[in-house]
Amino acid sequence: MALIVNTNIASLNAQRNLTNSQSSQASALERLSSGLRINSAKDDAAGLAISERFSTQIRGLTQAARNANDGISLAQTAEGALGGLTESLQRIRELAIQSANATNSDSDRAALQGEVAELVEEINRVAQTTTFNGVNLLDGSFSSQVFQVGANANQTVSIDSIANASTSVLGETDISSYAEVTTGSSTGPVLAGLSGMSINGVAVADTSRDAAAVADSINAASIDGVTATATNSQDIAFDDLIADGDAGDGYSLSIDGNDLYTDEQGAVTAQNVADAIDALEGYTATNNAGTLTIAKADGSNFDITQTITDADNTTAQTGTGFASTGTQYGGVEIASTSSEGIQFTGQAASDVQADFAATGAGAATTNTYVVSQMDISTADGAQTAIQIADTALDEINSARAELGAVQNRFEAVVSNISVTNENLTASRSRILDADFAAETAELTRSQILQQAGVSALAQANSLPQLALSLLQ
Repeated sequence: MALIVNTNIASLNAQRNLTNSQSSQASALERLSSGLRINSAKDDAAGLAISERFSTQIRGLTQAARNANDGISLAQTAEGALGGLTESLQRIRELAIQSANATNSDSDRAALQGEVAELVEEINRVAQTTTFNGVNLLDGSFSSQVFQVGANANQTVSIDSIANASTSVLGETDISSYAEVTTGSSTGPVLAGLSGMSINGVAVADTSRDAAAVADSINAASIDGVTATATNSQDIAFDDLIADGDAGDGYSLSIDGNDLYTDEQGAVTAQNVADAIDALEGYTATNNAGTLTIAKADGSNFDITQTITDADNTTAQTGTGFASTGTQYGGVEIASTSSEGIQFTGQAASDVQADFAATGAGAATTNTYVVSQMDISTADGAQTAIQIADTALDEINSARAELGAVQNRFEAVVSNISVTNENLTASRSRILDADFAAETAELTRSQILQQAGVSALAQANSLPQLALSLLQ
């Protein structure tokens, strides 16, 4: 081995290794002090890009969870206010029921109306002033609102609307009044089955389209002063039949499955048919120049079935028999002894045809009432107020149920975000965070190498001094 003075290769090698150990030590110290494996792009370019995308999602989801929690708070605020309105409406309904009682004087009802007016004002005040972060909730303006509940665009939850609790629209109830009379009684036919109907504020059980069933349902409701009677009398044209000349020509008739008349090869007249029907118990029939008036005693529906048979010579038959067959529907005569007349509610006016003929009868009218129009200073007004309160309570209960569902949905959103956020954070940690066990081992290694490197460098730097001994 040559003894060289100008170039100390051993020293250069020791310097290079010392530099590497210093760099390793600095890197280990940086990771240990920051807790991150990746402190700059040079540490892991791909890992940094992935971890930053995770960070974007994590921060977005964190804010989305806050948004959903704000949505829960908003729904709770609205639902709590509606709960207060429920209490007010329950009190109003209680007062209306009290006012509807005949034991109250005009002054009593006026006092009750005073409390109702104050409660109505309070309901309207709550509706107009309930807000969340300056946003009105119950005045009808909160509609088609969107909550951002995801880290990416269009990850939203929508609320179509929150019920308008303003007294000018709350409890909207249509009350149809037919034949409001001042004296006497009123009668008229009801020509449909009943569905959700009330008469004078009393609910009547639903029925099929059968006059007897309708009358029974109305009478069973025990409505004060109101009685119902089923009627079913039908005028049906009858064209005389002649079926003679061929065996097999004939005519047969049945009502409600009762075979009444059969004839072959002979004339069948309206009077023949009337006599056959009139002989059947519970039915009557009269012939008036070819028009049969058929009535059923109990007023229920009846079915007419006729059969005309022809043999080979069809020209032997003339006439068509009944012009109308099938189910014949009756009507119901409703009588009221009350001077207030009869009010039908809860069913379309087109389904209830009332042609009242009592003295002083007025035209049928339909009026719409809301909470702001509640007036229990009269017995009739109290009845109307009860119906309005019922409608308003139904609306508020429905709105509270919807808000409860919204809260549950937002809570589910927050729970889902929490799970997603946890998984994303764990994934980012595996890429970005430093392994302290590995880094402390690396620090110890680099420190030992640095100390050894310094010692080796000192030894390498002293090697050229050997050349001096050759000069002595």
